[in-house]
This record gives sequence, C-alpha cells and structure tokens, in this order.
Amino acid sequence: MNYLQLCQRVIEECGVAADGAEAATVLPSIVGVTGELKRIVNYVAQAWTQLQGTKKWNWMWEQPTLAMLATTSTLAGTIPESRYEADSLYIPVAGQEGQWPQFMPWFKFRKVFPFRPPGATFNVWSVAPNGSIYTDQAPTVDTPFTVERYKLPSVLANDTDTPEMPADLHMLIVYMAMVMYANFDEAGVQRATAIDQIRDLRAALNSRCLPNLMLGGPLGDEDM
Repeated sequence: MNYLQLCQRVIEECGVAADGAEAATVLPSIVGVTGELKRIVNYVAQAWTQLQGTKKWNWMWEQPTLAMLATTSTLAGTIPESRYEADSLYIPVAGQEGQWPQFMPWFKFRKVFPFRPPGATFNVWSVAPNGSIYTDQAPTVDTPFTVERYKLPSVLANDTDTPEMPADLHMLIVYMAMVMYANFDEAGVQRATAIDQIRDLRAALNSRCLPNLMLGGPLGDEDM
C-alpha cells in the first residue's frame, strides 16, 4: 500500500467514513486535507517513522561508496554511530587485497587521536555524535572506501510514497496509526483490537527483517 492507501485503510478500519461512503471518496488525496482526516494522515506518517526508528531493519541496510578527500581526515554526515557496522569499512587497493581499518568508538578516538597528521592512508576510523566520519590520518590522495550502515528513517509525504518494508506487513502501520487515533478518540475496543494485531505482525516483521542472532563462544576453557 502507498501512503494514500494506508490512510484510506485506517479510515475504513476506524469507521470514520459516513455510512456507505468509500474511503477513496472520503480521502481522494492527502493534499490539502484538514480536520479529522488530517489527524489520520499524520498518524500514518508518524507510525511509519516510529517503526523505522525502533530497529535496524534489513530494508534500511546500505553499502555506500564514500571518499576521504586528500589532506582531510573528516567526512561530514548525519547517520549516527549506532547505525554503522563497526567492522565494515573497507579500502579497496587495485591489484591486491584491500585494507580494513579498525573502528574505535568516538569518545575513545578523540582522546587517542586529538591530532590527525597527513599519512599515506588511514588505519583507524570513528563516527562522531553528529554523524561525521573521522580518521586517524589525513590521506595524501583521495581515498574511496565502502562501509555498511542503516539509513535514517524515510518520510511519507506524497500520495504514492510506499514504505520499503514487506508489502504484506503494511497493515502493521495501519494498526499503529489506529492506536494513535483511538487514543485521541477514546475508543477502547478499537485500540485493544489494534494492539493485538500489532503484536502478531510485529513478531512476523522481527523474524523476517532483523539480523539472525548468533551465540557467542564459551567464556571459560572447555578443558577446565
């Protein structure tokens, strides 16, 4: 479902339309909408934004190619450290195996590397609270690299904007918006029903769109 269809589905589920009226007639577009319908439109957008921000969903994963420009050791950005995969930065080297610089948390990096002199390449990297990437040295030439991270939440703004999550689970957004609407309208039964549906759909989303958990090795010596 796209943004408009999600809003129309909330209208249907909440019984907002007058008897016999189709949701598509009640809300033909989100453009210029006002009043009660505006609240529904806002609730759908808010539900989608909240859902994206709760986990590192697989549809938000990306592997961009970036570049540290010559004589610089800082690359401006907006994605916070928590959304980067720490061991993923890779510097390709033509004709040979590339390099994997070490990641260091920002509050340690800034103490260990208060000054970042020129160097052939960089060996340590970090992400500042403002999302900027820092390196321990300023490479002497432009240095492209790849990194794995999770994008920031996208925003629903136009009728045809479609959430990137699995299409068969779009009803999760509808039910989340329904809870917000029910909280405003004090519709207890409607809210309880939506919460039950959220629980089931959220479980399906977690199992399909989150990384698999791996158990660590034993803490002690197995021969002891």
